[in-house]
Amino acid sequence: MSLRPLRLGLGVDTLSGWVTGTVGTNAEGQLVTLRARLRVVAGPDQGQEAILEVGTATIGTGRDAALRLTDRSVSRRHVELALLAGGARVRDLGSRNGTFSRGARIDVATLPLPFELRVGSTRVEVIAADVPVATPVSERTSFGALVGRSVEMRRAFALLERLAATDTPILFGGPEGVGTTALAAATHHASGRTVDRLYYLDRTRDLSRAGIDAALAAAAGGTLILEQLDAWPRTATDALVAALDAGRGDVRLLSTAREDLRHAVEEGRFPRPLYFFLGSARVWLPPLSERPEDVTALLQAFAQSLGRSDVELPVELVQRIGQGLPGNARQLRGLVEAALSEGPAPAPSPARSPAPAADASFHDAKQQVVDAFERGYLEDLMARHDGVVLHAAEEAGLGRNHLARLLRKHGLK
Repeated sequence: MSLRPLRLGLGVDTLSGWVTGTVGTNAEGQLVTLRARLRVVAGPDQGQEAILEVGTATIGTGRDAALRLTDRSVSRRHVELALLAGGARVRDLGSRNGTFSRGARIDVATLPLPFELRVGSTRVEVIAADVPVATPVSERTSFGALVGRSVEMRRAFALLERLAATDTPILFGGPEGVGTTALAAATHHASGRTVDRLYYLDRTRDLSRAGIDAALAAAAGGTLILEQLDAWPRTATDALVAALDAGRGDVRLLSTAREDLRHAVEEGRFPRPLYFFLGSARVWLPPLSERPEDVTALLQAFAQSLGRSDVELPVELVQRIGQGLPGNARQLRGLVEAALSEGPAPAPSPARSPAPAADASFHDAKQQVVDAFERGYLEDLMARHDGVVLHAAEEAGLGRNHLARLLRKHGLK
């Protein structure tokens, strides 16, 4: 498999072998069954059509061709097409007269739809024929650790209910702290893949070709989450392309990004075919400021996870939220934690929450209470998850690195 610039004068990239299936999302984020219509627009067989949906389809004069032509200048098996999320892979099958698009001869190339091919004296138009799949708003108000009552979140939950059990790569997007990594992890757990075969790769890891190969091997039979792709250097995304070219085996790829990677693609900062492959389906999570109806549900969920399901949140906190919503759920959780540490607390265990020193300043006394709360919460959290930081972070709604820092702070790791 090869990924290299194809000199068509229009910056079209080559790609071979990455067939991602027939389920994806369109530009509006709607779930669709990916299809393409092949239609002869010039030549002896003008008007003839065929549909490309699953696997590959050939154009030629042979009996097994999906689009069978009578043009004598066309080979028996002239060209093969395979459907991808961002277009179609076109591969000439050693035809005697070649395959052309926009005046350039093609060996192997991925072309965005629509496009036109010339084979012999025949011109074939390839256009999108996607079929929308009904994706109603889900009845559920949570998916894994993610909670949401808004239409936007329940629409994302409904989409993932359909996609989780497939092998379709999914790109999760949204501002930092909105929950993309937690939602990707929840998708893995709902997929039926080996539960403990969930691995993460981000810019803090070894992103050399060898490091990526090792991550793919470790995740065999499971899922590899590629975190914050927009922060990866171009050398790392090129190494990922090379590794995937060599074969990814039985690994589900889920990715997250804070930036809309379409901009990075257009600016040449991210490989175009890699974007279309990893983003076969795309799920965007809007910031909390755009879905205020989720605030109450999140407040309740965060308070419950902190052991305070019966707490009445302070008026000051509600006022702060009313004046301007935090940008994401992680910020909201921080407000809840602060409010609970300052408000009435359940009877503390003497071993965990000693009374502040009598001569301590207000700041120091408050910090002692907060530290005691944090340590007790973390001990209970890690005990519930047998010390597995990944699973504990998912329940707590924290980033793995954040949780790891807290554990180190309290000598629990």
